[in-house]
Amino acid sequence: VVYNDIIVVMDNNGDIYALDGNKTVKLDDNNDEVFYYCLADTSEGLMVGAESGELYVVQYDGGTFSIKKNNIDADRIAAIMEDSEGRIWIAMGSAFGYLDADGNFNEMRSTGFDSSFTDFHEDYQGNIWLASSNYGVMKLSESSFMNMFESNGVEGEVVNAVVEYDGCYFCGTDNGLLVFDNNGLNGKYSELTAAVDGSRVRSLFVDSKNKLWLCTYNGLFCFDKQDGIRCYNIANDNTTSDRFRCIT
Repeated sequence: VVYNDIIVVMDNNGDIYALDGNKTVKLDDNNDEVFYYCLADTSEGLMVGAESGELYVVQYDGGTFSIKKNNIDADRIAAIMEDSEGRIWIAMGSAFGYLDADGNFNEMRSTGFDSSFTDFHEDYQGNIWLASSNYGVMKLSESSFMNMFESNGVEGEVVNAVVEYDGCYFCGTDNGLLVFDNNGLNGKYSELTAAVDGSRVRSLFVDSKNKLWLCTYNGLFCFDKQDGIRCYNIANDNTTSDRFRCIT
């Protein structure tokens, strides 16, 4: 690789050299670490993967090398690359992932593509390509969508309906109601979520008077900010069923 206009190479024994003009300077590693074949120029410095799974940051000042260890829980590191977003991608024995801006390693695994990694590449659209000598090549693309349940630690649910109301998103599930705002789960409507807890919510609707209607399998609920919660069902209104499916 080219680092600060100097060529830095690694030989078959895992030794690292800087080809600086007419002189060759070798990295003198006091830890007797065996470096594996991966050497990448990053904004943090030269990153080198070791056979033991350690990640090192190497810097060359024009005369001598300096080296420091970056502690991540890994096995043999086989490939390193920094992408255009500043994430440093690392591939190891059976997993891969990236270092975020805070230096935390975010591990990723893919069933059926989990060994013999050789290289990373970023294309002009920001997709990350990962090569494996056993499995070929895999493309990683960043989605435009976010899984709100996953990012908020909510277990997977069947969602039957969603509506925007009072700056929040109300999600009707097979087990009740979940309310999200831009910051995650919102507890502002705890009275309403408690009222329909455990009920299958099939449809949600906001009417012209800004009342929120919920079709559930335990009645038809109407929520008004001033009047509160009203439930229409067999017991209260002699409806023919407590199961309500849709509304307009």
